[in-house]
Amino acid sequence: MDMDNRIRQIALDLQEESLLAKLSAGDMVALEAKYHKSCLTSICNRARSRRSHELRANEKDSNVVHGIVLAELVSYIEDTREETNSLSVFKLSDLSKMYASRLEQLGIESTSEIHSTRLKNRIIARIPSIHAYQEWREILLAFDSDIGTALKRSQRDDSDDKASCLAKAANIVRKDMLEKKTSFTGTFEKNYQNDSIPQCLYSLVNMILHGPNIRKQAENKSTQATLTVSQLLQFNSYFSNRSGCSHHDHHNRCRETPLPIYLGLSIHARTRKRDLVDNFFKLGLSVSYDRVVSISTDIGNTICRKFQDENLVCPAKLRKGIFTTSAVDNIDHNPSSNTAKGSFHGTGISLFQNVSREYPGIEQEQISLEHRSKLDKKKVCELPDWYTDVPPCILRDANAHTTNNGTLRTDEDYLSIALQDEIEWVQQVKRGVEEETLPEGEMVSWSGYHASKQQQRNLKPAVSSLLPLFQNESKSVAMIRHSMNIIKKTTEHLNPGQVPVIAVDQPLFAVAKQIQWNWPQTHGEQNFVILLGGLHIGMVALKMLGDWLEDSGWTSALVEAGIANSGVANSFVKASNVKRARRAHQLTASALYALLNKAYAKREKEMALEHTLSFDKWCEERMSSSPHFQFWHIALQLELLYLDMLSLEEKHPYVYHQFLNNGFVVQKTSRRFSSIAVDQAHEQNNSLVKGDGGAIGLTENAEAVIPAVADSPNSIDVTIIDGAAAINMLKPTPAVKTFHDYAEHVFIPYIKGQLQHAKRVDVVWDEYTPNSLKETTRKKRGRGIRRRVQSSTKLPSKWHEFLRVNENKTELFAFLANHILSADFGSNKQVISTLGQQVLCNPPRDNTNSLAPCDHEEADTRMMVHVADAVQKGLTKILLRTVDTDVVVIAIAVSHTLSTSELWIPFGVGKNLRFLPVHEIASKSVTDECMDILERFTVLLYDRTCPKMKVNEARKMLFAQKGRSLELIPPTRAALVQHVKRAVYQGGYCWGQATTPMALLPSPSEWGWLQTADGWKPFWSTLSDVSMTCNALIRCGCKKGCRGNCSCRKAALQCTALCACDGECIKE
Repeated sequence: MDMDNRIRQIALDLQEESLLAKLSAGDMVALEAKYHKSCLTSICNRARSRRSHELRANEKDSNVVHGIVLAELVSYIEDTREETNSLSVFKLSDLSKMYASRLEQLGIESTSEIHSTRLKNRIIARIPSIHAYQEWREILLAFDSDIGTALKRSQRDDSDDKASCLAKAANIVRKDMLEKKTSFTGTFEKNYQNDSIPQCLYSLVNMILHGPNIRKQAENKSTQATLTVSQLLQFNSYFSNRSGCSHHDHHNRCRETPLPIYLGLSIHARTRKRDLVDNFFKLGLSVSYDRVVSISTDIGNTICRKFQDENLVCPAKLRKGIFTTSAVDNIDHNPSSNTAKGSFHGTGISLFQNVSREYPGIEQEQISLEHRSKLDKKKVCELPDWYTDVPPCILRDANAHTTNNGTLRTDEDYLSIALQDEIEWVQQVKRGVEEETLPEGEMVSWSGYHASKQQQRNLKPAVSSLLPLFQNESKSVAMIRHSMNIIKKTTEHLNPGQVPVIAVDQPLFAVAKQIQWNWPQTHGEQNFVILLGGLHIGMVALKMLGDWLEDSGWTSALVEAGIANSGVANSFVKASNVKRARRAHQLTASALYALLNKAYAKREKEMALEHTLSFDKWCEERMSSSPHFQFWHIALQLELLYLDMLSLEEKHPYVYHQFLNNGFVVQKTSRRFSSIAVDQAHEQNNSLVKGDGGAIGLTENAEAVIPAVADSPNSIDVTIIDGAAAINMLKPTPAVKTFHDYAEHVFIPYIKGQLQHAKRVDVVWDEYTPNSLKETTRKKRGRGIRRRVQSSTKLPSKWHEFLRVNENKTELFAFLANHILSADFGSNKQVISTLGQQVLCNPPRDNTNSLAPCDHEEADTRMMVHVADAVQKGLTKILLRTVDTDVVVIAIAVSHTLSTSELWIPFGVGKNLRFLPVHEIASKSVTDECMDILERFTVLLYDRTCPKMKVNEARKMLFAQKGRSLELIPPTRAALVQHVKRAVYQGGYCWGQATTPMALLPSPSEWGWLQTADGWKPFWSTLSDVSMTCNALIRCGCKKGCRGNCSCRKAALQCTALCACDGECIKE
């Protein structure tokens, strides 16, 4: 057993990971471990050598410190003799105590008492002019005046000895400086400054700055000035250059101290200027710009790899086992300068933990900086995909509301208590103004008064951390839902079982509540507590007070009193600056209360004793008789209620036990009454990251920010492509000459690219059926040049004109479909292409009955047949690639009949690319009796201010009263009915059978179409053509009576309903 303990200790000392891994399975006896004698001897020798080295290093440091303290003691003796002209006598016991105390201050723990005899001999050796005398049990040290004075004068006049002494001191300190090695680990620890410099350097600088007197050294324990100078000396020290080498600035990373690293990082974060950092580097104050970028990259890579390894985005400074609150808000930067290149509108998430000495929490393992010189030093690896990818979502029901019904109850007693607290404060202010002095311990300021009323608690500043920013705007449903998921995951890791508490402002509060009501099982009110931020509540209250006091003379009174100028006073009304406005209302409340008491005292003095009223009764009486008094009395009540609301969460916390212990606020400092609202702490984090954090410079350079991946599905089983849309998008490059080149170098690589993210790709082509409704529509797209499509045929110079000819497209689609059949797409991948009513599969498929034959003319509906087939094969995550909005409508219509778990359609390009989650869009049934709604909708399309509900009435009003031309008025109801029929035929019959390979369609002649010799044409209306029944349309604009210039009178016609008089005028 002794051998097992010994080997384990040696393995730990030497950090032998392989040996520790073997010993972790159990003790050596149980494992029946065997070892070679030579191996045991070797590892024991290595351990002994390591211990000896550590002992020698510790002994060397200890000897250096002992020498420094002795030098300080000798300096003290000599200084004391010079200051006192008389004989100086020192007790050896006193000198021993001073020596031991100074050693403890420098970190040397004495295991036993100081050997006084050895100390005496060392002092006598350093000061030859001093002698030791024994009196009883006490040893006294005294100078020989003559010899001491002579030695002192000779040292003062000898310049060579001074220079020699300085050189020796420099060599001693320099040797330790070059041997001292430290490395930056990514964090500035508490004692990092002291640990980065040798003790002798620190002591020398301290002696230079404060003198070598031991008493002065004890008084100046550790000053920042000493640490700063010492760090700069250590940072700028280097080995002597070899002869013949030109001088150049070279800084060894092993001697980098915290100060130049901190200056370089801080300057770069605040200014983002390379020249400024390099200028400080040339002055010897900072590390170089390249080193700053290297450190930033190393820190970013270390943090990102930690997040990826743990599958969790949780900053290391947060602690486990502590109640955690959070906040979500937008982080905006709108540059107003002429040189600004763009703005930034992102989202930030902050986490907060109130730490106390009773509940400090469990600290997480701190990260250690990775130095990977082989990697690109200026490129940071990406955050986890699940963090940066914001899953798109929409509200299933925008009007959803909570199912919990109840009445809102208020506590009138609490309101009166709160108001009484504020009245006691203004009373104290009144006493302070009257007496001009306050008893010790009493405060006049609002915050000081409430702080004095709170009990003394063991408070510590809260732990605050800002998660990596998002480039997505916070106002979207997808971003808020994603933020809630991230906060829930992090909160569960830090404090398992806790319900996440999220503070937001008013617009985001509305979005968050809609999310809770639309997804009650996962994001409902039992899973999240959404808190309306206290800062924004306070801002609204300030604006409400401003509205109440506006135009009351309040701002003028503030200006006349010299409290603020007119511009600042007007800003109090709008609450532009919360701190200033709050201060103004505090002064207003104090002044109003003082004036109120002054008026009451004057009234009591004038009235007889029998007519005395209490203060409250007098206020009620004055309010009933004087509207002016009532206004300012209510203003005083509002001022006091607002001031109490700011401390509401501290004085009367509510809800859970944690909330009763200030869970809804963030403890800013360790002082009393220094808590702030969660959303206010988050706003301060935003301000910090935009200023000191350097986000301002990054927001105008998109490449400098880690790009968030576009909203997209994480994985896809099947991608179904609209072939015609893809061909219009895939234009031939100059290097492509023939149709064979186009297929091999443009089209097939595109299909292979789609297969990288899917198991199967379907290409659906349009069909061109003669004498069809679609054929009539396609004739309007223009004409092109007919060209045969063969492998060796050269490509046309005008690609889009080539695609206007149906025969060209038919041959091109067949040509590309056959190339798909012969291409090699790799194993476990399948590509299906339509060819006429049939399909081609690569590799071949046994049964294609669910896909072919299919008589769908448009790819828009035939794509749904392929969706249904994919679902039948167990592939439930499907992506439709098209540019036609009709596909979105069809997909929504048929999605409820399919068992797809995810159905996506990408729309847009570049920054505007969005993936529409068809499976999340709720479909609603529409009744047949909707003609009235359609008529009103049509009216609003032509004039959104028109009050008419029917199209015929709107036609008459717009033509007769607003003077619209015939082209700018709605169609008749008869024409609208025919148009509705055509829409029903397309959406109900054609698209309604989108998942059926062989659709059964009725004759279009019954649904708003008319067959002619040139094909099908729209049947516009059942009414007769106006040109056949009316040769001229005459109407007048007379309103009171027809005169000589009246159009109807000239034509000898009666006025009709189309005239401005509505046919009711009386001709003169």
